[in-house]
Amino acid sequence: DDFEGSDMGKSIAKTNLLFGNIEERKQKLGDEAAAALSEVQLDILMNGKENAKMFSTANRRRRGSIQAQAPSPTPAAQTKTTEQPESLQELANRLGEDKMKYISQ
Repeated sequence: DDFEGSDMGKSIAKTNLLFGNIEERKQKLGDEAAAALSEVQLDILMNGKENAKMFSTANRRRRGSIQAQAPSPTPAAQTKTTEQPESLQELANRLGEDKMKYISQ
């Protein structure tokens, strides 16, 4: 019983590290990443379905599920649409690495 309790305690501690004090985590991520994260969170709340659809389409296009048209210069408006999900993906990757550091401690 004591052993199970200690495992539960460790599990709760890890959960608190991962999902605990947001302000503390923002400081560790740095102001720039925190600002980007806040923007992304707000954007998702405001336009969730539309962004999810755009993100999914851009990812499928990048992976080649959607065949790209002739490799001609991309119009500026379209460039913005495809670059944004890539930077969001990079941010997600960084945040994922940050979480893994907490888990391994």
